[in-house]
Amino acid sequence: MNWDNIKVFLAVARGGSISNAGRELGVNHSTVLRRIQSLEDELNAQLFIREPRGYTLTKAGEQILDSAIMMDQDASALKRQIAAVDEKPSGDLKIAMPPGTCMNLMPIIADFKKMYPDINLLLDSQPSLHNLDKMEAEVAIRLSMEAPEHYMSHQLFEMPFKVYGNATYLEEIGTIERLSDVSWVCYDLPTIDISMSEWLKSQDPKTHVSVSVNTLALVKQSIESNLGISFLPIHVAEESPSLREVTEFGYSFDFPVYLIAHRVLYYQVRIKKFFEFIKQNIHRIQGVSKSVKAT
Repeated sequence: MNWDNIKVFLAVARGGSISNAGRELGVNHSTVLRRIQSLEDELNAQLFIREPRGYTLTKAGEQILDSAIMMDQDASALKRQIAAVDEKPSGDLKIAMPPGTCMNLMPIIADFKKMYPDINLLLDSQPSLHNLDKMEAEVAIRLSMEAPEHYMSHQLFEMPFKVYGNATYLEEIGTIERLSDVSWVCYDLPTIDISMSEWLKSQDPKTHVSVSVNTLALVKQSIESNLGISFLPIHVAEESPSLREVTEFGYSFDFPVYLIAHRVLYYQVRIKKFFEFIKQNIHRIQGVSKSVKAT
């Protein structure tokens, strides 16, 4: 059975369309169709039904989905095991770390680079566990309410968040007594069980969400543009003289920031050295609650 056909099958099943699968795999529309047709011919079964909303699995497609996922996981595990053979602190080190949660990590990372000049650092701004699973990154730094299972992780610090708004916007609103008295900019993290918009509406069903974004940089820009108020890390808000803390609600949260790697890859020398160096130097970051937790 052709492994490329299985990869395309999984991409269509995940994305729900030929175009989404093509974007994920970096191939054109006709290649995806050809691969699916080849797999269906090989299995002598129709795997998808074309519907107005996209592609859905047939019963035959559902039957092979679990096996295809296992094949994909086995292939990824094999890549990780091979990568873990490396014994020298050199080569590429791919780190997924969102700009808003980096705090002052860059000077620490720069010092790590000076100590290990043969390690080539590659930084990615999308810190999802999917990156680690697919070998798109080897280390991730991300916000999470708890340590992710099945990974080597270390809680670096807790990042304090408060509610901020543009001073001009707050002056126009005037008196604020309820969440629904203002518009909100929502930043939803896949690592937190409940979305920000759901949480706000659970506090006040009339809460109005003006815009939802997926990066802290966009939260800050949206607040500065008077689209509403939102939670921001204190150090991010202090970068903008136009922002003012909204104290009427009394909200303040500390979100844990974790350093994460696959358990198999963790023992690769350059990854272990990076973990150790960050943990030893994290005390240099000011304005956060330090953690002594490790997993």
